[in-house]
Amino acid sequence: MREEGAAAAGGRNEVVELVDAIGRHAGTMPRPAAHDFPGHLHGAFSVFLFDEHGRMLVQRRSMAREHSRGVWSNSCHGHQRPGEPPVRGAQRRVTEELGVASHGLRKVGKAIYQFRDAVTGLAEYEYHHVCVGRVLEAPRPNPAEVVQIKFAGPAELRRMLAREEFSMWFPAVAEVALSRRAATIMRLEGWDPDHILGGMEIPT
Repeated sequence: MREEGAAAAGGRNEVVELVDAIGRHAGTMPRPAAHDFPGHLHGAFSVFLFDEHGRMLVQRRSMAREHSRGVWSNSCHGHQRPGEPPVRGAQRRVTEELGVASHGLRKVGKAIYQFRDAVTGLAEYEYHHVCVGRVLEAPRPNPAEVVQIKFAGPAELRRMLAREEFSMWFPAVAEVALSRRAATIMRLEGWDPDHILGGMEIPT
């Protein structure tokens, strides 16, 4: 049985890996302390899963989450444990959040961003490993973390971005996940990041 709520992500006992500007290990810190404003740069990952039709799986985050509560975001988001390879951590969190396995998951790039959550005041200062892969079965989301999922094609995602609220990190990591390299690896068609993400502010 999956753990629920904050416990599934490690909760307040979770330890994250601090890194320098090029991703090298720089120590460890309890997750809550790493997110105290202005934040400490630490390793994280974002996962983008696509189904057999090339549609992206997006999730609406639970109101119990500490960051970007109740808004849409990419398929999965989390922190690798100290010493844990990012892709392995991403595979673990896909199962914890979505109740399925990821297939062919691989890293396609990175994104570094820093911003403050307008609701909680917590910081997101993360060195993100952006991963893409496939989902081949119906997700069974953990309701304590995910309240809604949707498979969206390029046109539908663009409409959602225009009318729905998304996590603050979404444009930064989606730009990497929809890069030409990622599209070639995943054999995606119609996913032009400039068209889909045009006009969205990308935190730096």
